[in-house]
Amino acid sequence: MRKLYFIVASFLIFVQCKSIDKLVEQGRYDEAFELGIDKLAGKKDKETKYVKGLERAFAELNERDLDAIDAILAGPHDHLYDRVANIYINLDRRQQILKPILPLRSKDGYLAKFQFANYTQEIANAKEQSAIYDYNRAEELMVFAEKGDKSAAQRAFELYEDVSQYNPNFKDIKNRQDDAFEMGVEYFGIEFAANVPGYVREILLNDLNQLNPTRFNTFWTKYDFVDAYSEKDYDGTFVVTVDELDFGIEREVINNFNVEKKIIDGTRPVRDSLGRVVRDSLGRQITEPNHVFVDAQVKEIKREKISTLYGDVKFYSNRENYAASTNPIQVNFVFNDVAADYRGDKRALDNNILALTRKNLVAFPDQITTVRNLSDHFFREVSQKITRIRIGV
Repeated sequence: MRKLYFIVASFLIFVQCKSIDKLVEQGRYDEAFELGIDKLAGKKDKETKYVKGLERAFAELNERDLDAIDAILAGPHDHLYDRVANIYINLDRRQQILKPILPLRSKDGYLAKFQFANYTQEIANAKEQSAIYDYNRAEELMVFAEKGDKSAAQRAFELYEDVSQYNPNFKDIKNRQDDAFEMGVEYFGIEFAANVPGYVREILLNDLNQLNPTRFNTFWTKYDFVDAYSEKDYDGTFVVTVDELDFGIEREVINNFNVEKKIIDGTRPVRDSLGRVVRDSLGRQITEPNHVFVDAQVKEIKREKISTLYGDVKFYSNRENYAASTNPIQVNFVFNDVAADYRGDKRALDNNILALTRKNLVAFPDQITTVRNLSDHFFREVSQKITRIRIGV
């Protein structure tokens, strides 16, 4: 523990003693600037090395950023105005961080010099140029969106969003973004078909209504049930089908067996080889545990039944006349129960058998209970399938 303490303490001292000059020499200008602000903000006696270090870090950062802007503007740059805007914003933010501690004079009298500039116009111009570029790109994508390309509409929406971040009043940006959203949203219907008896279908339909298609909605995808009166032009349809319901066979297995156990039943006197009772030195009779064997006849009754519901979820793309994806579903309702009865000596029974003799055998589930259980499991599987199916419309 003491060794760990010294390691941590040494690390903290190392961090506190970091040199701004060394950070600058290593090209770590941002770290140097942050360290300088930390060492000087709110300090009354400012050390000259920190004042000069901050002065140099600020100058180096400004030169780096302005050089980066010049490099961008020297080549094709219409698509890079967002980067230019961000660099100018960083230049301005750095000045705002520095201003509260100015004028910056060390305790030795050294006065740091910082060259400030007003980047308001540069920032506004870069944002405007970026907005123009993104707006024009979005308009190009909208040509494809109007022909039914959902992905183009979604990308156009994102570009319009970028434009509104730069200038919320740019041209007709709000209306165009609404148009892109309307063209980009994908609508999916959910249908249900069941080849099962009427009462089973009724239970399944009730659980289907509890499925609530809106739970699958995302920003770009919307779901609802398809009905006979639906006039919506869906981009794709999920068809949930129940093909078969197998109630299974009720099986009752009776297992008869004997159990035997060696137990202690009181005590008995110890006898010698001649059959005489053995006594201790005080004449008292010596006894030992009386071991006896007890047995019982056990009748164990097991009941089991496995019911199965078969179906699938098919996804139909609006571009195809066949299922683009088929996902089979099989859910089981497994019923098991066991109880027991016995004749003979109860002391021969172990704890597990004893517990079985104390319970009543549960009746086999009726068909309604079975269908409800299977339906609940089936639609949970349906929910998972719908959310996992990759939609390619």
